[in-house]
Amino acid sequence: MPESRPAPTASLSLPRWQRQAIYAAFGLIALSGIAWLLAHYLLAGAGEFGASEHPLAHWSLVAHGIGAYLLLWLGGSLWPLHMRLAWRLRRNRATGLAMAALLSSLALTGLWLYYGSIDAREGVSLAHWLLGLGLVPLLVLHIVIGRSRRTSPQR
Repeated sequence: MPESRPAPTASLSLPRWQRQAIYAAFGLIALSGIAWLLAHYLLAGAGEFGASEHPLAHWSLVAHGIGAYLLLWLGGSLWPLHMRLAWRLRRNRATGLAMAALLSSLALTGLWLYYGSIDAREGVSLAHWLLGLGLVPLLVLHIVIGRSRRTSPQR
C-alpha cells in the first residue's frame, strides 16, 4: 500500500522546548569547539618539558562531548515527526540532507578522535573541526529556508 501524504496544513515547526534545546546544544558545541581551537592553537605554551596544553583545552573538550551527546539525542527526537514529515512534504530537503550528512560525519570523526588510531588523529581532527565550522552557517541556512517556505507557497 503506498504511503499516504500528510495533510498540507501539517506543521514542521518544532515545539518550543525542542527548538530551544537544539539551539542550546548547538551553541554549546559551537562555543566549546571554538574554545578548544583557541586553547589548542593560540593559547598553548611551552612548558618545562615541552609543549603544554592550556587548561581551557581540557574543559572545552568536556563541554564539547556533553553537547555532542545532547545533540545526538535531540537529533534522534527530530526523526519521528520533523524529518519524516518534511521528507514526505518535499520541504527543505537539500539543507536537511546536508545537515544529516554533516552531523553524521561529525559524529563519526568525533568517535574516531576518541577511539581511533593515533596515526590518523591529526588529519581526522582537521576534518572534524573544518566540518564543525560549517555546521552553524548550515543550521542558519536550514532555518531561514524553512521559515521562508512556511509563509510562501510550496516550491
